Amino acid sequence: GFGHAKLEMDSLLDEPAEHRGEAFAFSFTYALSNRFALGMRYDRTDPGKEPRAFDRARITSYALIAAYRPIINDQNFLEARAGFGTGIAAFRQPQRSFYSRANGGLLHAGVSWVRFLTDGVGLKFDVSSHMQNAQEVNTPDGEQEWFGTPENPAVSSRVQLATIGLLVRY
Repeated sequence: GFGHAKLEMDSLLDEPAEHRGEAFAFSFTYALSNRFALGMRYDRTDPGKEPRAFDRARITSYALIAAYRPIINDQNFLEARAGFGTGIAAFRQPQRSFYSRANGGLLHAGVSWVRFLTDGVGLKFDVSSHMQNAQEVNTPDGEQEWFGTPENPAVSSRVQLATIGLLVRY
């Protein structure tokens, strides 16, 4: 799929960096009933290069989700979900050979529409968004590069995703 990422970095950028890039999402949910489900979701977005701050970046999210299906019929369903988890914004600054990492809490929300092609296989059209704030940025060795405050985090990311995928029901 495709993603739109907005990064705010207190120490590197005067204004937010916004980029479009490829995205990948994977989710697993267990239906508690026809209407409610619980599960997990993994997203990865590659916003590319930001000449002012980094040569390459990626934003990864891990979320526990709760889903509600307001519309269900034999061949379709619409699902709304919300969740929380953790996010990792990793980026390589110019003239450095390593990725700096900013880990922090994450909020997730999304909507999916599924069209079943057979009894157990369908196409899934998904739109989602997640927000992450990190209080500190660390090197791969765990050394702190810079830190923020609760009011002004070191790194904030907001990602909007649009993906098309395969759904397997078992």
